[in-house]
Amino acid sequence: MHLSSALNLDTLGPCECLLCGDTAAAGLSICNPCQHELPRIIYACPTCAQPLPASYPCPKCQQQPPPIHRCIAAFHYQGAIRRIIHQLKYHQDLAAAELLGKLMAKSLESHPQEALPQCLVPVPLHPKRLRQRGYNQVVEMGRPIAREFGLPLELGLVHRTRPTESQQTLSAVARRRNVHGAFEAVYKPRYEHIALLDDVMTTGATANELAHCLRKAGVPHIELWVCARAANAQ
Repeated sequence: MHLSSALNLDTLGPCECLLCGDTAAAGLSICNPCQHELPRIIYACPTCAQPLPASYPCPKCQQQPPPIHRCIAAFHYQGAIRRIIHQLKYHQDLAAAELLGKLMAKSLESHPQEALPQCLVPVPLHPKRLRQRGYNQVVEMGRPIAREFGLPLELGLVHRTRPTESQQTLSAVARRRNVHGAFEAVYKPRYEHIALLDDVMTTGATANELAHCLRKAGVPHIELWVCARAANAQ
């Protein structure tokens, strides 16, 4: 299934697993065995989601705390999760967006929350990139998360001020330079607690820059919900 997969999968009968083709679990487009094999993150730094032997702040975050209060990453960016994200990002497979969003929601429910954020802000694409791709994969992934938690998706709060290079092949330093000043708040937010959404996090440069932008706009509490955590770029 591709673009037609924007339908709510809960309203359909049994469907095929996106990974192996077997019958999927109820309400999901993945079978139970494949779901069991997904590369879940068990322990991680609570502020940058760097996988660790236990959940404690990593040395980098202790020395230089990021502008994000908490980061939750559901999976390692590898194996089946990497394949599903690529299906969504590069092959217009919106069934993958629905699946990733539902898997993220299940993961988020397992993390204790003192209070839910007041809204979800997907990392925006520049209009040029949005025209090329036809959709923002993070927005599509965010729709089932927003439904699950009863939260609004704020799509117009921030925008990219300029196109940026793909972060994929850049070093950590180059990533920070690439996105520096790339976001701007369109209006003064009425929220005090926002959760940013992204599909993949490597160094956190994009999310941190977006968080700096929202901090300047007056948002005091910002967290990040990300589907997959990749190994840090050097």
